[in-house]
Amino acid sequence: LFELPEPPQRIEVYDNSHVMGTNAVGAMIVAGPEGFRKNGYRKFNIKRPFAIYIGRIDANKGCPALFDHFINYAAGHPRGLDLVLLGNAVIPVPSHPRIRSLGFVSDEDKFDALAAADLLVMPSLYEPCGLTQLIALRYGTVPVVRASGGLKDTVFDWDYSERPRTERNGFVFEHPDVAGIESALDR
Repeated sequence: LFELPEPPQRIEVYDNSHVMGTNAVGAMIVAGPEGFRKNGYRKFNIKRPFAIYIGRIDANKGCPALFDHFINYAAGHPRGLDLVLLGNAVIPVPSHPRIRSLGFVSDEDKFDALAAADLLVMPSLYEPCGLTQLIALRYGTVPVVRASGGLKDTVFDWDYSERPRTERNGFVFEHPDVAGIESALDR
């Protein structure tokens, strides 16, 4: 099809219609011959659908409320998402069978995990800009963010944004607590 000398290692397809108009879709050849499956990420033995958090595991990043929410969620949803954390832990990570803290990983592993995730959670108390949510959008991973700084400027709530439906690209919550996180994740 592309007259390449060998099968590509990776193929990424992304929708950037929210930036360039309603018919803009692009593709980059970057997935192995077996292809890429959203729920098939096996690098770190992750076999179930998962939500991902990427960044410093810290109170200022909203992690305590995220952990509290997730532990309650997991108890009521035995077949629901797991939580995967990528980044250095500044605060303790709860010991829970469905919370996986992988620590610092390479950029390649981080982007592969982000592409495989079902959603990205960014509950930051303060986030002046943030690129992770933009990268998630590129990979087709739904961002769930707190209305803070650059997060609220780049993620537009699917249910409540006043923007046209074609520009809504994730879920946003206001309050940096368990109830706030639940207001977005339970939709």
